[in-house]
Amino acid sequence: MVAKATALLDNHGDDGNAQEDARRMLDQVVGANPHHAQAHVEMARYHLKVGYSPGSFASKDILESADAELKLALAADVGNANAYVLLGVLREDQERYDESLAALRKAEAIGTDNPWLYINYADTYIDTGQWKQAAQSLQRLDRERARRGGLPANIEAGMANSWLAIHKHDHDPVASNGDYQRKLVADPNSAWLHGNYAYFLLGGMDDPDAAIIEANHALRLMDYPMAHRTLGLAQYVKWDQLLASYPLKAKAFRLAAEKNLPEHATALTHSATWLGSNRKLQHLVLTLHAEGLSLDARDEDGYTAVECAVTCGAPESVKWLLAHGAKPDVPDSYGMTPLLWAVERNDMKSFDLLVAHGASVNAAMGFYQRTALYEAASNGNEQMVRKLLALKAKVNLGAAANDTPLMMAAGAGSEPVVRLLLTAGADTSVRMMNGQDAADIAAFNHHDAIASLIRQHMKK
Repeated sequence: MVAKATALLDNHGDDGNAQEDARRMLDQVVGANPHHAQAHVEMARYHLKVGYSPGSFASKDILESADAELKLALAADVGNANAYVLLGVLREDQERYDESLAALRKAEAIGTDNPWLYINYADTYIDTGQWKQAAQSLQRLDRERARRGGLPANIEAGMANSWLAIHKHDHDPVASNGDYQRKLVADPNSAWLHGNYAYFLLGGMDDPDAAIIEANHALRLMDYPMAHRTLGLAQYVKWDQLLASYPLKAKAFRLAAEKNLPEHATALTHSATWLGSNRKLQHLVLTLHAEGLSLDARDEDGYTAVECAVTCGAPESVKWLLAHGAKPDVPDSYGMTPLLWAVERNDMKSFDLLVAHGASVNAAMGFYQRTALYEAASNGNEQMVRKLLALKAKVNLGAAANDTPLMMAAGAGSEPVVRLLLTAGADTSVRMMNGQDAADIAAFNHHDAIASLIRQHMKK
């Protein structure tokens, strides 16, 4: 029954009915034998499967449910390598990267032929910017594939997805195109995959005609906004290309584009990933700008193009937009600025570009009135905190709940950041609305050494 549930999750993991059939089988197994380790591992995988949909993140509750199942698995069998392989994924999702790598090393030390070990290593290295190590992990899996004479389709898709992230980082569109092709072979009926491929064909391969074909394919499988946006954007590009030479053909593309993507501001933000390098998209944006579209316009979801470029990890697009007159400090409809996102993502290139174009490091944004230093301290981001302090960020500027960067660093358990803030003059006497000061917050979160450090500073 566990093998059947595993096969359902492997081969039909995005099918809600298959997921529930797998869960019922696993419930029956653990009901009969609560110490069946592999059943708990597969139940954890079930939680992670149902907790995600394309373009979303799993909730805290989902992650905690998966965590609980893995604890039961390891309590039943401390040597279950599959549990450690999946624990590596879970810790990566929780952004606990050191623990992720430790779990994967434990699985490797125990010994396993689970090919997800290499993919999970690669994904954790990708998340932490260790691109060479990520590629080496996938090369190990390539050798394993050759030894086995092939791998299951879901493994091939996972490996292609990890290679795609590496090849995009390396700005290698030809290799990225091959990754997409392998993913489509493994999962030919995924509307999301066809939609993402259409977006890549438009921006990465500079091929609006192929993008139109692929986006239409995606929409035949499922009607969803991202595919409409990509189709509309590709049609706008064709309109812009044909406008001077073939005005009647151009008009037909314009009418089709406005049907799929009526908001020009959304066309702008949907271009943001590729604007730094794609000349056709650049020309389109300048054409729409000449018609009156502001480069600072918020799209239908409330976001600006500069912000989208930052969150997409495209500093070249940030540079292009700023060079053509976009403002660096325009917040989205939710109060976040591009600078706050650059700090959140530890994107030094975008950060430097935004500051060089006048972005304020002390702007307090959103309902909670967060500053860039507050965000960096919350994330325990030592490098970014150093940079902000060098730019004269105000060390005691707190958020709406009267919490300061020092309090956030203390709660996060980041001793290097706490030391930097104390040296810069952080006020240790500030108390939150509940009466806690920074030392109390550190102690409450079991960071005793940091609590002691702050109290010693208070005495001085």
